[in-house]
Amino acid sequence: MSESEQPKRDYIFGPRQAFQFVGKHRFGDEWEAKYIEDPVKSQHKTVLAELRDALRSGEVAAQWDTLDFRQTGDLRPLDVDGEFFRFMVKEDLVFHPRLNEPVRCRISARDLGRLLKPFMEQPFSSSNRAEKECLLWLVGLFSVNDTTVPTKEALKINAMRRFSGLSARAFDRARLDAIRQTGRKDLSSAGRPKNRITT
Repeated sequence: MSESEQPKRDYIFGPRQAFQFVGKHRFGDEWEAKYIEDPVKSQHKTVLAELRDALRSGEVAAQWDTLDFRQTGDLRPLDVDGEFFRFMVKEDLVFHPRLNEPVRCRISARDLGRLLKPFMEQPFSSSNRAEKECLLWLVGLFSVNDTTVPTKEALKINAMRRFSGLSARAFDRARLDAIRQTGRKDLSSAGRPKNRITT
């Protein structure tokens, strides 16, 4: 099947468009297109995690085509949850673990927008900004897997000094979000770390 024969759906994004869409709605005016090309940036990691979570949720429809258009199908949450699934944002493709090859991908912008709506409707304030900045800081900190991070209480004290307007509840939300985005499940278990990062 040729690309021109594919069903026309006005609300379908490719991975790069979806990445840009999530980034703009997640970070507002602070989002820059250059983050798409920079996987080291915490903003890139945050958007990548949120886009993957959206597709893994089963609430956002997505379809794939092999590069030769000989095979097509729905991208299932199980596929996205696969160990080798990854967004190839620069190439505007995804790596499909079941097929073991890169494929084109179309993501429903309507579903993605609906999933992001609660976040988009939150009124912007200095406390929202502080929580967002705290999240980026924590994602960067937690992304260094070979370093033991400070205790939750020490992090909270440090964060509330760093980010004006950050509440204890906002810190807790940001910390849980950062753990989820970085996959640092070890940080949610009980126990005091042996070493501490100086910040």
